[in-house]
Amino acid sequence: METNFFTEKELKDRSRMLESAMSEHTSLREALKKHAGEDPESIDWEKVSFKELRDRAKGELMEATNVVSTQGQLFRYGIQKVLFDGYKDVPTVYPDVVQFVPSSNRQEWYAPLYGAEVPTDVAFGGKFPDSRIKGLDTVLVNKKIGRMLSLERELFDYDQTGQVVTKASQMGKRVRYKEETDVMAAIFGATYSTAIGNRPSSYANLNQFGMEAADIALMNMVDPLGNNMLVMPSLLLVSTADKFNAAKLLNSSLQPSIPGASGKTASSGDSGTTGWTMTINPLQGLYSLKVSRFITANRCYLMEPKISIVFQEASPVEIVQENPLSGMAFENDIYRWRVRRLYQVAVLESRYIYAIQNT
Repeated sequence: METNFFTEKELKDRSRMLESAMSEHTSLREALKKHAGEDPESIDWEKVSFKELRDRAKGELMEATNVVSTQGQLFRYGIQKVLFDGYKDVPTVYPDVVQFVPSSNRQEWYAPLYGAEVPTDVAFGGKFPDSRIKGLDTVLVNKKIGRMLSLERELFDYDQTGQVVTKASQMGKRVRYKEETDVMAAIFGATYSTAIGNRPSSYANLNQFGMEAADIALMNMVDPLGNNMLVMPSLLLVSTADKFNAAKLLNSSLQPSIPGASGKTASSGDSGTTGWTMTINPLQGLYSLKVSRFITANRCYLMEPKISIVFQEASPVEIVQENPLSGMAFENDIYRWRVRRLYQVAVLESRYIYAIQNT
């Protein structure tokens, strides 16, 4: 089944979303260059002294309100940059698994159709058979995630240990962690059954026989109408517990399994089976290996990625700072930032995923 969720409207919405975020960031940069006499892009935020920046802002401006406002803008810019850098630098694997779909509404509808039935032989003068159509009808409602980052004013005034940078960077990483956790939870919660044919009759530890059986099952997967879906498995997703076992299975030049253990190699007494000693490894180079620390042990999946797992993006990572002249900033000398993200994750069709283990 060929699936394409991107329409011209969706691509335009995604482009506008990214342009809006970049425009807001650029406007803040230009305001700081004008009022604080400092280009924030020239600052090494990992080594920045917030006390020095505060004193520099005071030297440039005379009015106290403008000083506080400029400091707030400068700190906000610094927090944004460090948080976004932390977000981008997290080593996650879910972008290689999901299909990103833009969203401009509270919810989006998905109704992909399965492929048409294969034509049959028709006798001369005979009647052409009708082709049935069947598909999915799924609604994904965007959800909101967020967190507050509160830092005392004194941390800015006397920050010589990098606490501000560390906290901001950790906040960005946690957003990324949350996204990958949700993707892995969606994969775990998908429907796997022997009736569909995307799981074995009983789960076992990751081994060569299980992977070969999974590949064969996906290659022969059929839709509810009984038509072949032409699934092409190309990615193996495992937990950290199976990282090295999977690497050996996929990267060994010669047969990586002991005779009889894989179910596909010669063992004592077997006749007519493929040999073992000096036999090439049939799994070598077949799949890309992805390891996620957010998958628990005893879970691994063979799949065709970016087909049926949707990451629906409604808004990019957003940082909003509380007004430094009101609220807790005014009453308690505490600066507060809020990180916000709107998205949703779902497996639309689990026939593109084979659960080798899912316990």
